Amino acid sequence: MDDNNSTDIIIFHTGYPSREDLFPIIESSHRHIEFVNVDHIFYTFSPGFEPHIKDPTWSQKGKWHYHHMCYFWFKHVFELKIMQRYKYMMRLDDDSQILGKFKLYC
Repeated sequence: MDDNNSTDIIIFHTGYPSREDLFPIIESSHRHIEFVNVDHIFYTFSPGFEPHIKDPTWSQKGKWHYHHMCYFWFKHVFELKIMQRYKYMMRLDDDSQILGKFKLYC
């Protein structure tokens, strides 16, 4: 991105990545990178929902994983304290790529 490396990167993750996973990411950029574990909220259901009674409508990667991801990105991410300091957010999945350069217009 053409922003003099001023855009932060926040990597939300579940589980605990090893040092071998983290260091290549940190060393590949001059940007400020934060790793935020979201285990405590990622696997929660909305109040009143009874997952032991309901069947998921999507089950490719696990019984409820897709639903948890949607709930996180449409609700929980906006409630995180770390996000309060930002005006804009761009989400990329771990299988996404940015090819080429793009200019930020803010």
